[in-house]
Amino acid sequence: MSVTAATELWRLSANELAELISTRQASSREVIEAHLRRIEAVNPKLNAVTLVLGEQALEAAEAADRAAAAGGALPRGPVPGRRSGDRAAARDQSPPSTPGPKRRPGGAAMTTTTRPRTTVPSQPSSEEVWREIASGSFLVLSYVTPSGDPRSAGVMYKAIGQKLYIVTGADSWKARHITSDGRVAVTVPVRRGGILSLVAPIPPATISFHAAATVHGPESQAVRPIVEELGALLPPERQESVAVIEVIPDGTFTTYGVGVPLAKMRDTEAARAHVPVTPEGSRQ
Repeated sequence: MSVTAATELWRLSANELAELISTRQASSREVIEAHLRRIEAVNPKLNAVTLVLGEQALEAAEAADRAAAAGGALPRGPVPGRRSGDRAAARDQSPPSTPGPKRRPGGAAMTTTTRPRTTVPSQPSSEEVWREIASGSFLVLSYVTPSGDPRSAGVMYKAIGQKLYIVTGADSWKARHITSDGRVAVTVPVRRGGILSLVAPIPPATISFHAAATVHGPESQAVRPIVEELGALLPPERQESVAVIEVIPDGTFTTYGVGVPLAKMRDTEAARAHVPVTPEGSRQ
């Protein structure tokens, strides 16, 4: 009897599944199919998954199987690309055990109860937050107009050192309004879940912070390399007159879901953290 026939794959941990896949005892498609069948069996009562992207997940699994077949042996151990914090997800979901009653000499019952386990929320480091920012390319930029109206826009960015750069039209509302105030609020979404995000909607983690913002006009040579790299994101008719918004975070980062297992993202206290922006970042 094969492993897939004798084992309910959906019960296994991610590390156990990775071991089965890497040793060719199970395929990626079989693993995804097992989880989809489980969702179909129990979700009508639980309503825990509101959107199932089964076809996309199967396509991704088949692509992984084809790559494995073409490239020979797969790496053993944890699933490639999965964050180290996710490895503890299954353990974090396990309830503490409560032993049954013991007996003193003479037959008297003595009940013992295990003290509930307390979990100390993990705190990402400033370096870890900066790595997430550096690996991203999209953020939500918020600011206040001179008349006091709030504005926000989704924009592409590039991180260099501990500064973020955004290219926009020199005559855009963003450039004009930010020039008048010099302050912005930023939220950077951080995708979590890997292949699991194809099966069920997993909310992104976020990094939010206040920042000083400087608008460099088209004549500025200091940011010309940024213009050349990101200017193509603008419509052709606006590429001749571009401005660069330089964003320097200050104060603290407010993070949600960064550096914590996926299972903890529903626990607001465990998932949220306040991480100082390094002095080096505020000086640059």
